[in-house]
Amino acid sequence: LNIFPLPNFTAGSGVNFTSQEPNDAPVRQDLVRLDFQPTDKWRFTGRYMNTKEDVIQAYGTTWAGNGSDQLPLPVLWLHPGKNWMLSTTGILSPTSSVELSVGSAKNSLNYEMQAEQLYRANSGLGSFPYLYADAVQSDYVPYFQFRGGRTGNAGQYQTDRGPFTNVNETYDAIANLTKIWGAHASKFGVYFQR
Repeated sequence: LNIFPLPNFTAGSGVNFTSQEPNDAPVRQDLVRLDFQPTDKWRFTGRYMNTKEDVIQAYGTTWAGNGSDQLPLPVLWLHPGKNWMLSTTGILSPTSSVELSVGSAKNSLNYEMQAEQLYRANSGLGSFPYLYADAVQSDYVPYFQFRGGRTGNAGQYQTDRGPFTNVNETYDAIANLTKIWGAHASKFGVYFQR
């Protein structure tokens, strides 16, 4: 029970704790773009984007298994992203042109609890055995909640899927050829993504 905050509210309704905590959400986005046109038939473009988003969510995020629906549970949400692209457009003849692009995008979602009392070593539960020890990603106390009695939705800490990490990285390449045939235009191309 020492993990739960002390009562700070008395209204006679069976509720003894209330809180309202803001998130801290600094964001930084950098973008560099270069365009180069060496001739009237060829154009080259390069772009690099970088995003840094280190958010402290005051109540965490219960869908990622790090959070609480009523109790303050600061969770660090690291959400970096990177994106780069190189492309060129060229006129091959009065009736044909080509477009080529290659690039990559990467982002990740990382959630980690910041409440020290929810680590087993800090809560006095260091010797408490896990039922499935191989499934543990970090030394969080097991998910627990109190329900029933006069309070239908008592405070709970959700630690079952923490820390949560998801990384997504793609590589893309595009090539298109446009050809004019009299009064008609045709476009052929390929798109590759890994």
